[in-house]
Amino acid sequence: IINHQDIYLSIIDSDDICIESRVFNQLITLSEDPTLTGCGGQVLLFQEDPTSTYNPIGILSQYKTNYDEIKVDSIFQSSALTPTMSFRYDWIKYRLDNLDRKDWWANVTMGEDWAAIVDFMGEKNFKYQHTNDVVLLYRKHEKSMTSAVTDGIDTDQAKIRKKALSYINL
Repeated sequence: IINHQDIYLSIIDSDDICIESRVFNQLITLSEDPTLTGCGGQVLLFQEDPTSTYNPIGILSQYKTNYDEIKVDSIFQSSALTPTMSFRYDWIKYRLDNLDRKDWWANVTMGEDWAAIVDFMGEKNFKYQHTNDVVLLYRKHEKSMTSAVTDGIDTDQAKIRKKALSYINL
C-alpha cells in the first residue's frame, strides 16, 4: 500500500474477514506517529453459519494498545494476531535485509504471530500498538490452525516466553 511517500504492508488471511476501514485507519495511525513500526487492532471471533454471513461469538482478545503493556503481555500470551497487522515496509525490508540471527521461531508449531512479535521486540527501533477498533472478523472452524494444532503448544509457549523475557530485560 503506497500512501504519499510511505509504503506499508498489511497482512490479511484468506479465511477471515477484514473490516472495510481497517487498512485506512491503520495507515492513519502509522502516519500520525512516525515512531510506530506497526499496528494491529481488536478481533471479533465468529463461527461458520450457513444461514448468515457470520455468527459473532465475541471478542477473541482485548489486545493492549500501549507498547509497554504489549511487551509485558507477550510474556503470558500472544499479544497480536497476524491478520490484524500492518507495518511500515521500510522497517520490514530493513529487518529482512539485516537478519543476523536464526529465526528461532521458524519451527514453532503454534503461535507464529506471537513468536514473530516477540522476535521483533528484540529490534531497538521496533514499536507496535493496537487500536481499540475491531479490525478483523476471525473465522473459527474445525480446520483452522487455531482449532487444529495442539502438538508442541507447551514447548512452543515456553520458547516464546523465554525469548520475551530476554528482550524486556527480566
